[in-house]
Amino acid sequence: MFTKQMKREGYKVLMPNMAPIHFRILANVFRSFGYNCELLETTGPEIAQTGLKYVHNDTCYPALLVIGQFINALQSGKYDVHKVALMMTQTGGGCRASNYIDQLMLLSNQTKPYEVNKGETMALVERWSDKISAMLIEGKGYSLEEIDENLHKLTKDFSKIPLNRVPKVKVGVVGEIYVKYSKMANNGLEDFLAEQDCEVCLPGLMGFASFKVDNRIEDYKMFGGNRIKYEFCKRLLDYVTSLETLMIESAERFHFVPPHCYAHTKELVKGVIGYGSKMGEGWLLTAEMLELAETGYENIVCTQPFGCLPNHINGKGAIRKIKEVKPNANIVTIDYDPGAPKVNQENRIKLMLAVGREELKKKIEAEQAKKEEEKTA
Repeated sequence: MFTKQMKREGYKVLMPNMAPIHFRILANVFRSFGYNCELLETTGPEIAQTGLKYVHNDTCYPALLVIGQFINALQSGKYDVHKVALMMTQTGGGCRASNYIDQLMLLSNQTKPYEVNKGETMALVERWSDKISAMLIEGKGYSLEEIDENLHKLTKDFSKIPLNRVPKVKVGVVGEIYVKYSKMANNGLEDFLAEQDCEVCLPGLMGFASFKVDNRIEDYKMFGGNRIKYEFCKRLLDYVTSLETLMIESAERFHFVPPHCYAHTKELVKGVIGYGSKMGEGWLLTAEMLELAETGYENIVCTQPFGCLPNHINGKGAIRKIKEVKPNANIVTIDYDPGAPKVNQENRIKLMLAVGREELKKKIEAEQAKKEEEKTA
């Protein structure tokens, strides 16, 4: 256990890296409170192999990678193993294993594929990450008024990036939360999709936060329980919804594609899967695929650890029903584990993209034909 004495003695605190933009700001905040922490950014097959050496192979893939990354760091010789601490978190749920930041991810994903000056988007992400860290450290940017003002400035800055809006295949990425965001876990999926000339959409953590709070409300409705807890969770969900509304409004104000509000996402899943399915990403995983298909990101990569049963049920198991509701959905499920060859994963994604490119071609031809008809009319 980490103690105050360890903090005073300057113990190095190693942090795993699930979501790069989110965790970088988290690390900055911990440093501001006097913790000597470092965000691990190591990748490569040796990390999974290290995890396999020390972790039972029935343990979930994300846990195997996090533990493997820690042990790999401790064995590197870079750290004094007698003055190092490992930061690990868990949800406390059935799994074995942020408002400004979600907006940064949303905007960068919609500008980076089209930027005229390569690198400009990620440079702006870096600048705003530093600004946000500084604000939070100083105790600023927490009120709804401050959040609204800062989101306006942040989104306005991204709207000034010169873009060349050529048609591209739009791809949504869903799945188990660690594998979905972590470059190490998904073999650099976002970079691969960028190399394939795609625009990528990753649903943010705001929806996941709403989902976790709302689960407690649904528990009360289905099973009863503590009324005070129920009322508290309702108020907390209202607050998260107000933050989400500010994100949506600022995105729309500068003509970006906003995420759906959580209430609409939840509505989409009615008749497809029940709200009682809430282990892991639960029904939200199914709902996000429906949402992506509705907002133009109908080409979907569903990422899942090989042994994650909730993801197989709510992801792969829901595809047939999703296609009944959204026939345009073009979904591929990709399993990730230490033995899954990267080339096989990428080849399956390429097959999905081939269908996506064909559909995009048909849309462009249909639009051109419509314009020709309007000229001759």
